[in-house]
Amino acid sequence: MNTPLRFVECACPASERLLRAIAPFGLLVHHAPAIKNRSTPHADLDAVDRLLDMPLGSISLLTGPSGCGKSTLLRHTAATASQSSERVIDASALLARALTDRPIIDLFTIPLLRSLRLLSAAGLGEAMLWARSASELSDGQRARLGIALAMARVSPRCNTLVIIDEFCSTLDRVTARCVARTLRRWCDRQPRVRIICATAHDDLADALSPDLLYCMENVESAP
Repeated sequence: MNTPLRFVECACPASERLLRAIAPFGLLVHHAPAIKNRSTPHADLDAVDRLLDMPLGSISLLTGPSGCGKSTLLRHTAATASQSSERVIDASALLARALTDRPIIDLFTIPLLRSLRLLSAAGLGEAMLWARSASELSDGQRARLGIALAMARVSPRCNTLVIIDEFCSTLDRVTARCVARTLRRWCDRQPRVRIICATAHDDLADALSPDLLYCMENVESAP
């Protein structure tokens, strides 16, 4: 079986340091123009097309400093995908709707055992947490709850795009890498799912093993 090519997309020309860093992982560099005007919906069509061209079972990781347009790109990608037959699940939106007084275990409508497995996979496996509401959790715990809720919404009957903004941004870095590895393993078992994560951190690529690593630069510094 031929190993598929994996690309790092970079908004600026690849430096020698970047090339040396990614060489051991068999990655290739593709230069992708930065988003110049975040108020123009069509400014990042090439990036949207590239993300939506990724096959099912893949994970794309957007990285770059705050303000570089990651969230904007995610919104445009989700809006484009929703116009097709693909289902779009936004972990942040699910979490926002979950901020009620209900215990977090009651936020899941799937069978109890599967709910507990997903909570454990997201690092929320302590029974004492299941009686708490989402508003009672820490920022890091809420972020992990959003991921678990997104995984619970995936159906094996339809193609699904999962969007995770600020991926592991509020977690300590050891926990963040554990969650990233778990998400990679889960995605590998989902034949009809694609995932796009965005984060300002640059330490998750090894643990997440993304099929596409899209590096963005700050909009203000874009040429």
